[in-house]
Amino acid sequence: MKKFFFSFAIFILTLSALPAEKSIVILFDSSFSMNLPISDNGERRIDMAKEMVRKITSSFSREKIEWALVTFGSSDDGSDTPELKVAFTRESKKINDALRDLSPWGVSRIDKALVFASRYLKEKARGKERDILLISDCMETGNSSPDLADFISFTESGGIRYPLYILWFPPGSNKILTERIERSIESFKTLQHSDLFLARYNDTEKLITRIKGKEELSSADKPSSFNTEKGIKASNFSYFPFILILSLLVLLPLSFAAILIFLKPYRTEKKRSGVEYHLKLEIVSSEGKRETREFSNSPVTIGTAGDEDLYLSHPGKTVKKLSCFIHFNRREVFFKSPQPFIVDGVERREKKLKIGNFFRFGSYRIFYRGIEEVPAYTLVKKAPIGLIILYMGVFILLTSILLILPPPRKPSRQGANRIPTGTEIETKVKRGKLETVRTAMYRPGERIEYFKADILFFHAHPDDESLDFGCLMAESSRKGKNIATVLFTDGESGLDQFPNRTTGDIYPPYKMHGRELSSVRVLEARDALSILGSRAYIRLGLKNHPYDSITEILPLDRILEDWGGERRVVEQVKEIIRGFRPELIVSPDRHSRAFEHFEHEAVGYVVRKAIEELKEEGYSYPKGYIVSVDPLQRSKYSYVITLNAMATDERNNYSYREIQELALLQHVTQRDASIIGVEILPNFEKEYYHPVKWEIEDTLENYIDK
Repeated sequence: MKKFFFSFAIFILTLSALPAEKSIVILFDSSFSMNLPISDNGERRIDMAKEMVRKITSSFSREKIEWALVTFGSSDDGSDTPELKVAFTRESKKINDALRDLSPWGVSRIDKALVFASRYLKEKARGKERDILLISDCMETGNSSPDLADFISFTESGGIRYPLYILWFPPGSNKILTERIERSIESFKTLQHSDLFLARYNDTEKLITRIKGKEELSSADKPSSFNTEKGIKASNFSYFPFILILSLLVLLPLSFAAILIFLKPYRTEKKRSGVEYHLKLEIVSSEGKRETREFSNSPVTIGTAGDEDLYLSHPGKTVKKLSCFIHFNRREVFFKSPQPFIVDGVERREKKLKIGNFFRFGSYRIFYRGIEEVPAYTLVKKAPIGLIILYMGVFILLTSILLILPPPRKPSRQGANRIPTGTEIETKVKRGKLETVRTAMYRPGERIEYFKADILFFHAHPDDESLDFGCLMAESSRKGKNIATVLFTDGESGLDQFPNRTTGDIYPPYKMHGRELSSVRVLEARDALSILGSRAYIRLGLKNHPYDSITEILPLDRILEDWGGERRVVEQVKEIIRGFRPELIVSPDRHSRAFEHFEHEAVGYVVRKAIEELKEEGYSYPKGYIVSVDPLQRSKYSYVITLNAMATDERNNYSYREIQELALLQHVTQRDASIIGVEILPNFEKEYYHPVKWEIEDTLENYIDK
């Protein structure tokens, strides 16, 4: 009798441990564009998105749902890799707690996020039904719609058909941004493999109804729960107790026998799953010691920093901080390095290796010894026959219960919910060749070859020109204006925030600092200015002060003192203005109610001081002087003039905002430009300026057109 009750207890525990009815991965967009307000009331998209998640999860409190939270755009290393914030759990509170402190950080890569969510569902979900819920403004970083090729390939290769629910935010009256988001929405509609449901942020109730597997019914369509003839409540479960008792009588003895006779622990077996290719390298030290190492992942990094695949501890003093790479596949092996190495007696940066080739790394010689094909195995768990019988019995019981339940009501596929075929949707955007100029860069103190400039731009650091003046520079240069740019500092005290970028060329595989960082940033600025159309880039090379918190803000007199004194800097700026003779000068503002970087304000002070002194000396130029205004702080100014950033250059079919984005992306080492700027600025139709002096007999846009 005890054995019978023991068996019955195990059976009941097995029923209680049945998998969830549904597994849902919430794919939450935490990119910087989600930080912007959805409307004039100032409520941010991300706050509304968090509220929608709370509303959705709370509506499923009685169902057996397991939730997981994946974010994209919030990676601490600045990459666009999705992150698993909360693993599958039936406690929806954990999801909302994780979202509470989540702040927008990076860029949108919806396509990568979808693949990540699909893989996680496939590997970890326990629910019978599995869904993906994407909450996003559907604004893919860059100028394109999400590239869903990898997502489609992954799902089709695994035969996966996960329903995809999307809650998205409309962009308002911004025409260019509206078209851009509509391209993203249209690209989703081409997904024939998914049960797709698109809803705006204010249609959360419809989405909840859809996820639950039923549509909203009118009062006439809703089934009555009472039998009007007999006056008693009707039920679909009238025969349920009899079927349940019958199933238990059949299954309990079967389960008891399975547990006593056949139950054994799981056993693990190795199963061959293919082959791997291992690169074999032989390392010979100066003492003649030899060591052979094998590597399975390409590329193989070799260096002295300590975090490489092949770390060389004592290569000699002359090769510290050097690194190189070996890329390989089953047929070819390549040596690559940003610095020259001696490879088979010849100084090279790249070489295709053959077996026996070697290169010197300080006191070491490293030989390539070939690629070996190695069998790959996976571990497979095999269940004992007793558990199989037990689960078959449970399956029969559940099947019996399901047979008496009414079939679920399928959502309608007619009318507006029909998914268009791929041939009905055109998502490609035609682009012409983007025109650039050759930007002459002048080092500090170098003689400047002046020309008659129409517009002269001043700012503090590399990347400021693209962030604050990008659209004005792009439009002015493409409408025939001669423009020149002066940057006060080279940005040596900034942070290299993206060490995980693609290395090679000017980018080493480590964080840069000081002069090494500034030497890269001035090249990034030159490339950005070439896209924006500036003919000249003048570097003053003044000291860049570190700034990472409000405690590091310095007063104006301290900055001017470190720059050589107010008189020296003002005279230097006056000399440049005399040389270019511009009609219009553009700079950041000096101290105002709008918050600015203290070196931006110092530049604004010096430029305004120089213009005032030139006027006192009798110079008639410039006729106009305007300062840039942050679009998020334009309310701080009593009067602003605007430039239509979404206007399109007819020769290459890029809007000026899109040209600005391409310039921002050149600043690879700077999060403010290549992440925040690229995400936020496309949300604004206009670029804003405050006129300090305006004696030009026309509007700003008309002046540019002439």
